[in-house]
Amino acid sequence: MATPADTATTHPGRDESPPHPWTLASAPRAPIPPDRLAIMLNATERLRQSGALDQVIKPGARAPDFTLNDQHGAGVTLSTLLAAGPVLMSVFRGFW
Repeated sequence: MATPADTATTHPGRDESPPHPWTLASAPRAPIPPDRLAIMLNATERLRQSGALDQVIKPGARAPDFTLNDQHGAGVTLSTLLAAGPVLMSVFRGFW
């Protein structure tokens, strides 16, 4: 029998392959200064070469159960949310 966590998936059918590495010629030209853009591109390429992408959950795979803190600092567990119905999770990179 499937558990609620077994039904959570990434986006099936969507191509979520990592984008090709940017080159300075194809990267956005503003507002990132060229020296900072070069640092970002270098870090991105090192991350790709590290093999970290081999560890990423693939589209259509079941999401592992996890607990994250909500905006009030309380733990929220995926399996608990799934017990009440489907879950949509949106991740915002960066800071506020």
